[in-house]
Amino acid sequence: MSNNLPQRLTERSFRRFERTIATAVKEFPRVVIVSPGDLSSLTVAARLRDAMSSLYRYEWETQEVEIDKFRRVYKDMVVSHRGVSIYVGSREAIRMYDPIHPIIALTEAFDKEPSKVYGLTVDQVRFVCLLIVDKMFSRPMTCRCNEINCVGLENDFDVVVEKNEDGSFTIS
Repeated sequence: MSNNLPQRLTERSFRRFERTIATAVKEFPRVVIVSPGDLSSLTVAARLRDAMSSLYRYEWETQEVEIDKFRRVYKDMVVSHRGVSIYVGSREAIRMYDPIHPIIALTEAFDKEPSKVYGLTVDQVRFVCLLIVDKMFSRPMTCRCNEINCVGLENDFDVVVEKNEDGSFTIS
C-alpha cells in the first residue's frame, strides 16, 4: 500500500516521527515540546502532522504508540510551531503554555463571533494563515482582500483557500 501513497503519507515518513507521536499520545493532553533539529520548525510541524495523519488513516503496525488512545485523541491533538520549537498537545494546553495573550484574546473572539474580516493586507492574511495552521482558530476564517493577496497561500501555509460568490475568501 505504501508504494502508491504520496511521500508525506508513507509508512517510512510515519516511522521518522513514531517515537514523537508515542510521547505526545502518552502525555496528552499535556504539551510535548519537539526540537526541529536542522530543519525549520514549520517543516517539522508539517511533517509531524502528516505522520500523525498517516498513522490515523493507514493504521501502521506500531509497538510504541498506544494506538487505542491515539485514535481517541487524534482529532484533539494540535501540532503548533512557535519560533524554533514545536508544541504537541491539546489546543487548550498549547494556548496556556505559551504566553501570547493578545493572540489568545484575538482567536477566542473569532471563535465566538462569525469569523468574517474585510480589507486585510497581505501581511494580515499571512498572519491569519499562520494562526489557522497552528490550530489557533477552531473554525475557517472568511476575509475580503485583493485576490492577489491569496495567491500562493495554499502552498506557503498548508491551508485551503476557497473563493466565495461575494468575492471574499474562506481560509481553512
